Amino acid sequence: MILALPGFLYYLLNTKGKNRYKPLPYFGPKEMSGTSHKFHGEVIPDTTYHQLPAFKLVDQNGDTVSSESLANKIFIVNFFIPTALRFVTPLTTTLKAC
Repeated sequence: MILALPGFLYYLLNTKGKNRYKPLPYFGPKEMSGTSHKFHGEVIPDTTYHQLPAFKLVDQNGDTVSSESLANKIFIVNFFIPTALRFVTPLTTTLKAC
């Protein structure tokens, strides 16, 4: 009985559990990568999103940041126009809170 309860709970969560989180939006065309995975016996095709071309930028400290230095990392880029400072402060505060 003790071993059956965790197995039952695992089954229950996998089949009846609901994802309470909304997926993040994506922009641009949906591209299929040619591979797939199975979820509950259903074949789901894999997709490829947001691939940036190679870039090289200079940060606020004068250091060079490139696509190679950020490979396999998740990053947020905050571009702003110095003449639009009323937008910069709230955006920077929001990003620091993340």
